[in-house]
Amino acid sequence: MLPLVLVGLLAPLPVVPRIVLMALGLSWLVGGRVLVPRLRPRACTVTTEPGSIVIGAAGLARQRLAARDVRAAAIAPSGTGFALGIVRGADGDRPLWLELASREDLDRVRGALGIGRAGFGAIQWPPQRGMFHTTARTIDAVAALGWLAFVGATVWSTAELALLAGIVVVPVTLVAMILAAVRGYPPGRVRLTPAGLRTLAGDVDRLTPWAAITAVRVEGRDVVVDATEGRFTIGMRDALPVERARLAGQIDAAAARARDGAADPAEVPASVAVLVPRDEPTRTWLERIDATAATFGRGSDYRRAGLVENDLWSTLESPDAPVTLRAAAARVLARVDPGRTGPRIALALGREPDDAARGVIVGALEEDVDTAAREMEQTRGRGR
Repeated sequence: MLPLVLVGLLAPLPVVPRIVLMALGLSWLVGGRVLVPRLRPRACTVTTEPGSIVIGAAGLARQRLAARDVRAAAIAPSGTGFALGIVRGADGDRPLWLELASREDLDRVRGALGIGRAGFGAIQWPPQRGMFHTTARTIDAVAALGWLAFVGATVWSTAELALLAGIVVVPVTLVAMILAAVRGYPPGRVRLTPAGLRTLAGDVDRLTPWAAITAVRVEGRDVVVDATEGRFTIGMRDALPVERARLAGQIDAAAARARDGAADPAEVPASVAVLVPRDEPTRTWLERIDATAATFGRGSDYRRAGLVENDLWSTLESPDAPVTLRAAAARVLARVDPGRTGPRIALALGREPDDAARGVIVGALEEDVDTAAREMEQTRGRGR
């Protein structure tokens, strides 16, 4: 690994130990894919906490996952339960998959992480980041064994053999690392986005709306997608069988939600419906929200404007509510009693995993109407 290489370069040690450390580090860079394969599914427990979940009874895979660490999420039926894919770290990372036994379990995890019924963000195949947890090739093992031979020759002071091993293993390592960076990638990539299935191949960037997808299935080492515009194939040569099944299931579930209307926003409380945007500019809508907030009396007399405070909070904190309505609820709450409501609003924003949704809500909290309208429009524009 790289830290071991750096220790070998910089540590105040004799020459031979430094060479050995660097060689072991280089060996691990290529051998890690042989020794550390992708983790297969395993049983675990999932405990929910406010704003996070704890995955336990999973050995080295035990971890805590906070809502603020989630970059994307996707949900689909899986057998008798549900599969929840969670992307952490950065866009394009390999998802963490949780198989949940019931709708109640799914809703419990969704609620803790602030994930809506249809998920959010984009999941990609193949993953962009990382060289480990991919399928190893013979050249990886050859390079790793070559560096171990180099270490052995160095330790036993056979300089000729060490030099010979180094001459052979250095170019093999370079080739192995280049193949690791590009290997297994089909001519195109696919991204599961809120708008549809995005296919990128060379200069082609095609978006197939979810409602246009009629069928999806696994055929051999590929996933085949039928759409109104034709049939296309997603190459998944280096994927595990369960990964192909999950991708097909996610595509099928997203298409079914679009066809059946199940992806429509949840019904909003009747008292909050007055805040729903009409056919009006953003600035005009914000002025109307401020006028509604101004009708409130002192304290928490929300009913004077036809609103119920609990409904405002439930709307703001619900990942299934339309983001513009969540932003409106936040603006009203902040206008009426900022000293009392501010901490809870900040807590809701801190737990919000969707950067785009958080940006819209934060923009709506700007004091100046013009600034708030501009921030909201810019954030929505970046999210498209």
